[in-house]
Amino acid sequence: MSNLITQDKHELAKVLSRINALTQNQPVAPVPIVDAPSSDIPVLTEVYVGEAVAGVVTAQARSGVPTLNEEVTIDSVVSEDLVDRLLLEMAPKIKSLVKDAVMQELVNAKKTVVPRLEKEVMQLLRQHLEAVLKQ
Repeated sequence: MSNLITQDKHELAKVLSRINALTQNQPVAPVPIVDAPSSDIPVLTEVYVGEAVAGVVTAQARSGVPTLNEEVTIDSVVSEDLVDRLLLEMAPKIKSLVKDAVMQELVNAKKTVVPRLEKEVMQLLRQHLEAVLKQ
C-alpha cells in the first residue's frame, strides 16, 4: 500500500516537473532581418505564365458556366409557366403547413383561454347566486 502511494507521488513529481519545464518563459529566437530581397526568396507579385493556368481557363470556357462578364437575364432562367407549375406543386404542402400551424396555435390558445373563461363564468355565477339568495 505504501509502495503504491510512493509510486504515485513519484509520478506526480514527474508530471509537475514537466509542467514547470513547459511553462517557464524561455527566450524566443528573433526573426532574422533581410535587408535586400534575395534571388532565393520568391516575389509574390510575379505573374505565373504556364500551362496550368491556361488549362483552367480553357476548362471554364468549355463548361458553359456564365462568367461575371456575361449578362444573365431573368427571362432566360425563369418563365411564368415554370412559376405556375412550382406554385401548383407546392400549394398542397403550403396548405398543410398553414393548417398545422393554425391548429397548434388553437391548442396553445385553448390552454390559456379555457381556464380563464371557466374562472370568469364561475365568478359571475357566484355573484348571481349570491344576489338571488340575498333577496
